[in-house]
Amino acid sequence: MANNCSYTPLANEMLENLLEDNPQMLPILITCSIITLIEVILFFEAWLWVLRYIPYSDRRTSIVWLIGIYPVFCATCLLGLYIPRAAGLCTLTGTAFFAVCLYQFITLIVDYFGGLDAMIITMNGTKFSLARPPLLCLFQCLPKFEMTRRNYRILETCVLQTAIIRPVILFITEVLKIDGSLNENPDVAATTTLILNCITLVSAIFAVSALIVFFSASKNFLKPYRIKIKFLCVQTALILSNVQSVLLIILTRFDVIKCNKPFDTPDRGYQWHCFLLTVESAIMFIPTLLIFRTTNGNVTRIRRVRPSTFSGMMPSDGTPDENAPLLHPKDRSKSFGVVKEL
Repeated sequence: MANNCSYTPLANEMLENLLEDNPQMLPILITCSIITLIEVILFFEAWLWVLRYIPYSDRRTSIVWLIGIYPVFCATCLLGLYIPRAAGLCTLTGTAFFAVCLYQFITLIVDYFGGLDAMIITMNGTKFSLARPPLLCLFQCLPKFEMTRRNYRILETCVLQTAIIRPVILFITEVLKIDGSLNENPDVAATTTLILNCITLVSAIFAVSALIVFFSASKNFLKPYRIKIKFLCVQTALILSNVQSVLLIILTRFDVIKCNKPFDTPDRGYQWHCFLLTVESAIMFIPTLLIFRTTNGNVTRIRRVRPSTFSGMMPSDGTPDENAPLLHPKDRSKSFGVVKEL
């Protein structure tokens, strides 16, 4: 077999010579396979549970997508470990899936309010600050804004842009690698990789910042929905799937991560990412399952009110009434003011 530091083996080549050439890889494959199998089984069980116990169809859809974040990460990463040449493509697949999940999380928050109109009305008079980590935390002088439909669309765009930019950058990188353009001139390859990954990193930082701003603006209104823990699960997935992979690829390109076993191929950055993300997913899937696979914080007592009465839920100083129930559009009633326990 050719020198692995300049050659990525086929899947059958790697497996045939596994015990002889790279025995350290065997426990990694076994561990990741077990983790993936357990998470996939638990995901399907949680899927059936959500379909049975969560009454709102839109909310069910969003919750199932979010529960599936870490199992899908594990499944795509496992393929990347067994098929080294497909590690980059598997990373692209996992990132594309998470792009949909990011949108579903924003949709879920709006759904908790009872829809976009209800959210705007509920948050009327409450201002939110842009001085949030990691991008603008030092700029406390920035003005505060109210949650209007336009401001919501801006925040939504800032979050979802990484769902487009990251897959596009990965696609371009894979095309250049298949074409051989990144192998002909090492200096040009290093510069190109650095530029592409810096774009991805900046995009991810903007997305994290916008997500934190949106979360900070809405968290006081959604305490019954345990939104803080849900936000932490999604934010961690965003950092792990974007920032971590970019940093590993940059470190590999500049040979900071040496070409040593168990990952001794040109694609070792992707392989390290697949291995680390699988282990991290095993840890993060536990709180994700506990917080989403439950009626606590996903099905609450609600009250039917006219939209015009939302203003009565908020004191004159603009602070939210934590005890005020939220309107959900899926359970309309001709008789307003009815309290229903789900």
